[in-house]
Amino acid sequence: MFDDKIFILDGATGTELIRAGMPRGVTPELWVLEHPEVLLKIQQSYIEAGSDVLYAPTFGANAMQMKRHGYDGDIRRLNYDLAALTRSCNPRCMAGSIGSCGGIMRPAGDLSYDDLYEIFLPQIQGLMDAGVDYFAIETMMDLKEARAVGMIIKSVCDIPFTATFSVDAGGRTVYGTSLAIAMLTMSDAGAAAVGLNCSTGPENMAEFVREAAGYADIPMIIKPNAGLPKTDEHNNVYFDMSPEDFAAAMAPLPQYGVTMVGGCCGTDNRHIKALAKAMSSTEANPGKADNSDVVTSESETAVYCGGATPLPADGDMPDKIYESPYVDENVLLIKIIDEASLDYLEELLAICRKPMCFICAAELEDKVRKVYTGKTKIVISDQ
Repeated sequence: MFDDKIFILDGATGTELIRAGMPRGVTPELWVLEHPEVLLKIQQSYIEAGSDVLYAPTFGANAMQMKRHGYDGDIRRLNYDLAALTRSCNPRCMAGSIGSCGGIMRPAGDLSYDDLYEIFLPQIQGLMDAGVDYFAIETMMDLKEARAVGMIIKSVCDIPFTATFSVDAGGRTVYGTSLAIAMLTMSDAGAAAVGLNCSTGPENMAEFVREAAGYADIPMIIKPNAGLPKTDEHNNVYFDMSPEDFAAAMAPLPQYGVTMVGGCCGTDNRHIKALAKAMSSTEANPGKADNSDVVTSESETAVYCGGATPLPADGDMPDKIYESPYVDENVLLIKIIDEASLDYLEELLAICRKPMCFICAAELEDKVRKVYTGKTKIVISDQ
C-alpha cells in the first residue's frame, strides 16, 4: 500500500493545539470536540501544505486512557466523532491514530492480550465506522502492546495498519527494542509499514534508519520532532528546528527504504510544506530484505534454521536455560505441552532475552503468538 510513492504525512497535532489555545492538562480528545474549529484549521493547513495523510485526533481515545481521564461515555462513538472531523477536511487518506493504553502487559505488568482486546476494540470499531483508510499505531514503547493491537485489528477487519515507536538517544525503546527488531516483529504480524515517531529530531532518526535498513522488508515511516526539545526561562518546552533544516535532514531517508514522512512535536504546516517540496521528485525505494530465517525476542535477533534441542515448557525451564545444551544455543526451541505451559512461558520471558521458536499443537498456536512478543517460527506437532 505504501511502496509506490513517497507519502507526505501531517505534522504535530498536540503542540499545535496548545499553540492555538488548548490549555495544558486537559484531555485533548474531549477538548477537540468542544473546539472543532481549532483542529479543522490545523488539519486544513496541512492539506494545503501538501499532506497526503491526515491523522484523526484519536491518539488517546482508548477505553483505559479515557477512563483515566474520567470519561465514561461511548468509546466507539467518541472515536467516530473525532475521525469524522478529520474526514470533513477531505484528506486524500485518513489514518486512525492509536496510542498506548498506558498499562503494562504481562509478564512485566498485569495486562493480558484479552485485556487489550477489551481496551482497544471499541476504538478500532469507531475508526472503522468513520472509514479510516488505515490504522496508525504510534508512539509505542512496548513492542508487545503494539503487536497485540495489530493482531486485534487483523482479527476484526482487513484495513491495513502501520506502527511507529518512540526510542531513546540510543535508538531503543524502554524495553530495549530497536527499530530493526520492531520492524521484523511488526512485519511478521502483518503491518504495512513500520518506523519511528516523536522521540527526537530527524538527524538522530536517520542514524537509526540506516542501522535498520538491512532488515527492511516493508516500507519505513519517519515522523520526528522539530529537533530536540528545549525549555525556556519559564520551563516551557519548545522546538526550534527550522522547516528548511527539517526538510534537508529528511531528504536522504528514502534511499534507506523510508516511504512515509511527516512531523511530530513542534512541527507545523511550514515544516510539512518544506518537506513536501524536498520530496517532490523523490522516488520510493522500499526495502526487500529476506528475513525468512530471522527470529527475534523483544531485544535480540538471531538466525534460526532448525537443529535446536527442544526444551519442555514446565517448572524446571528457568533453571534449564542455564544448563547445557540450552545455555549455548542462540535460539531456544520451546515445546508447549498444554495451556499450563503458557504460564511457564510467561515466567521465562520475564528473565530470558533470547529469541525463541516453538513446538506446539495446532490449537495452541494462536495462544502462543499472543504470549510471545517477537518474530518466531512455530512447528505444529501433536507429539
